[in-house]
Amino acid sequence: DIRRMLKIAERIFLSPELKIDDIIRSKFGGEDVMADRYRMHRALVRGEYDRFDEQENEFISNLFQTNPQRPASPLLGYYQLWLLRQKLYSARGNHDENVEASHWAVSGLVQMFEGCAVSDDQVIETLNRLYDRRLIEALDPNAERVGIGDRIAIKESGLAHLELLLNSTVYVEQMALVTGVNEPFIRDEMRRNNYPQNMSRLKDAFIRYILKIDAGRVAIPESPVYKEILLARRQIERMPVGPRTR
Repeated sequence: DIRRMLKIAERIFLSPELKIDDIIRSKFGGEDVMADRYRMHRALVRGEYDRFDEQENEFISNLFQTNPQRPASPLLGYYQLWLLRQKLYSARGNHDENVEASHWAVSGLVQMFEGCAVSDDQVIETLNRLYDRRLIEALDPNAERVGIGDRIAIKESGLAHLELLLNSTVYVEQMALVTGVNEPFIRDEMRRNNYPQNMSRLKDAFIRYILKIDAGRVAIPESPVYKEILLARRQIERMPVGPRTR
């Protein structure tokens, strides 16, 4: 989608994170601003604001967000994208050109997460949030919402969000600042560290919190059927903390 690509480029270059002088120097042999991944991610995620705002950002979604009225695990959307990515890679690895090979039946995902003690409606509600944010697609292009009878697949934007979540310090820091935290002790710890020099501690507290909540809401069986979900959780457990890196 060329229009969306141009809007993303506009968002980055108009962000206060990148100074016009730096952009001009980069054009004429100076340091390449595009090589500064940390600043680029801040420009993309924050835009013209001092922190992430999903309502004004049509390109970046908070994968940890959940329904405050009936909260699911903050990692449920991440697990769903992970499984759909594996489905896509499996189809590519088998050189299967059948479009349906990369799509997963919603009923199958519901059944899988049912074995993890996650209710059907939470699975479908989270899938529809991913669908509304254009991170997944339905086999039926005319579907306004996805339901139990649909088949879905991950989109390139969904793949990009997995990459951001697992590899971008900026993404996790910014989502930590806007995601609801219900434990006063963790919330206070995050507030105490809400300074640029302490962001790694804020991120550490946030990761510990979401893992704790996830463990209470998603009971992953020790079975080969659930090995990908277990692997996905371990990726979060292994996320680096400590000094912020670029």
